[in-house]
Amino acid sequence: MIGDYHSIAIDNHYIFGFMREYEGRRILILLNFSDQKQKFGTEFETGELMITTQLDRSGKTIGLTEVKLAPNEGWVVRLPYD
Repeated sequence: MIGDYHSIAIDNHYIFGFMREYEGRRILILLNFSDQKQKFGTEFETGELMITTQLDRSGKTIGLTEVKLAPNEGWVVRLPYD
């Protein structure tokens, strides 16, 4: 795989998050492995939601300090350049 893998510390054991980084580009992956809605925060402020498994909000700028994922939802988020 191209780029570096970075674990993301999230204080919610139902959420798995990681970031891939290559040449200043950063992609954040957030996955809810629960059948319940989950709330949590990340260390990032905003990003562009590239795709979601809900297919309802792609392409929008979203806040990442307080995130709410639907049951079994996953997000792919483009973070601002470092």
